[in-house]
Amino acid sequence: GGGGNAPPADVKDGSAASSSSEFKRPDKHRGKLFFALPNGKAILYELEGTASEASPEKKIEVKCKCKRTEMQGLLVNNWLNTHQGFDVKIDVGGDDKSVQVTGPKSLDVPEMSSREYKLKFFAYRAGTTNVSVTFTNPKTKENVRYELEFVAGDVQEKVLPLLETCVRRRKVIGEEIYNPLDEQVTVSSFSCEDPGIFVQTPIVVPPKGSSRIKIVYNPLVVSARKDGVKLSVASEQLGEFVYSLSLSATEAGTDTTMRFTTDLGSQAIQTYHFRSFATEAADAEYECEIKGSEFTVPTTVTAKVVAAGSDGADTAVDVCYEPSNMGGVRDTLVIKSKGKAGMFQVALIGKCDKPKRKGPVEVKAGSSATIEFKNVLSEDAEYTFSINNPAFTLGSTTAKIAKKDKCKISISYSPSEDSPGFDVGNLLIVCKKMKHPWIYYVRGSK
Repeated sequence: GGGGNAPPADVKDGSAASSSSEFKRPDKHRGKLFFALPNGKAILYELEGTASEASPEKKIEVKCKCKRTEMQGLLVNNWLNTHQGFDVKIDVGGDDKSVQVTGPKSLDVPEMSSREYKLKFFAYRAGTTNVSVTFTNPKTKENVRYELEFVAGDVQEKVLPLLETCVRRRKVIGEEIYNPLDEQVTVSSFSCEDPGIFVQTPIVVPPKGSSRIKIVYNPLVVSARKDGVKLSVASEQLGEFVYSLSLSATEAGTDTTMRFTTDLGSQAIQTYHFRSFATEAADAEYECEIKGSEFTVPTTVTAKVVAAGSDGADTAVDVCYEPSNMGGVRDTLVIKSKGKAGMFQVALIGKCDKPKRKGPVEVKAGSSATIEFKNVLSEDAEYTFSINNPAFTLGSTTAKIAKKDKCKISISYSPSEDSPGFDVGNLLIVCKKMKHPWIYYVRGSK
């Protein structure tokens, strides 16, 4: 008999239908296979093959940190006994513009050898990115393909230099943030484990450009050195930027010195201003304390609550110096937050001179005037009163006055017939415990 025709056989890429069949392009290939039989007959097969995309040479999973360049090597073999040059095509899955995958556009491999291709991966945000890298011989169209899955985890912390300052004295450092995108991005927020750290947001970063963020350290309380303090600065488009801080806050010592000068029996009042950085009502309540008795202040003062990172609120407290003896005295005013807004210390220096002459005290004829006199001593004391003109009469000539208490001295005026229309005199107040008297000038008129 004659030869018979068998139905076409479909041959997929990777089958063993023909050792000489090569599928180099994704087109259909047709051929015939003829068998001559011993009995004189023959069998003819019509062949049709379809070349599908080759399986990847290798599938690789890469775990890495975001915001850090990851280098991945891909080993490319040259199976020919002649040099091969490959064109390299990188396909990145998804549409995350903040992911960057780069590498050389070509690779040359010597005959019958291998060469490593360096692929760079950089992700600004945590997530998974699928990447396909194809090495194609431009002449034969033969290719080798790698499939990679990059799993970007938490961001790698950047360690910054030590920030060391005294309380309420700002220390500022800057950090550049680069935007690789073709559109501007916004750094919208920050968070930190230490309340003394502040970053002014929002910050706009231009396309393909950079902006400098200012990290402000303004501690309100003394703190020993702390390492590994986490600061996170966030952008919706670029994810988190994480920094590892080392912080140290030392004592400020005395903030300022206030000097007072007055005479015995008088007062000197000055106002001390300080800036409160309290961001909560509980922190804005301050207690005022002076150990000695020569200076006095209100026991508490309340500051305005301010926003974090602001220049603080000006807060005032009146300090009164009322000496009990002549000479000099030193003390310290301590203003301390009831919460976490810190402490202020002010050196107080007072100088007291001998009593100054006071007056005139005006007295009308036939009437009286009253002088209010205070015992400024820190103990009870006996005082004597006298006046050197008989036209004036004192209500009393002695008085025992409790410490820091007051008494009233009454002065009457009765002019003589030959008075010129007015009289003058000096009221003398003497205490045996004091070296110098108090003198009041008195003037009587008809």
